[in-house]
Amino acid sequence: MRQRLLIYLVIGAALLGFGCEKEKRSISISLIEELPRASVQANRPEKVGEKVFNIRKDSRRVLFMHAPSTVEFSLLIPARAELKFGVGMPTHIWKFQGDGVLFRVEIDQGTDEDDVLFSSYINPKAVEADRRWHDVTIDLSTYEGQRVILRFETDPGPEGNRTLDLAGFSEPTLTGLEW
Repeated sequence: MRQRLLIYLVIGAALLGFGCEKEKRSISISLIEELPRASVQANRPEKVGEKVFNIRKDSRRVLFMHAPSTVEFSLLIPARAELKFGVGMPTHIWKFQGDGVLFRVEIDQGTDEDDVLFSSYINPKAVEADRRWHDVTIDLSTYEGQRVILRFETDPGPEGNRTLDLAGFSEPTLTGLEW
């Protein structure tokens, strides 16, 4: 009887383990750390890079992109993926003239049209409500398993004024589960 119970326990444990997926580990990819491998389009190389922006005593590391600029990352989107970042313009430029910046994030799957994931115009030089970090989380789970181009863009405001268009994506990070 004892031997039969032991056999049932072994078979039951094997059946429970069969078909169970290996637990996936969480991953976090800092896009600032990936910048050396990215494709960058800017008027001059110093117009894109890593900086620290301070907005209302909240200092953050940013992907600095003086408008107009584009940075493209070639990435494999993990399972349950999310893209997290903030956008803003540093406190010290608010007193100067200008018409703000358009921030945009797109995803290129190699099809005819890119998907716009995020688009927001801010002008802290003229709009009090824009004098803060604008934090964003985007669900990318519909792209999981795909190799894509993730594109970050900044453009001058509606008047085309590029004066001190110091724009930053704070701590852009892709999170998810490894394959």
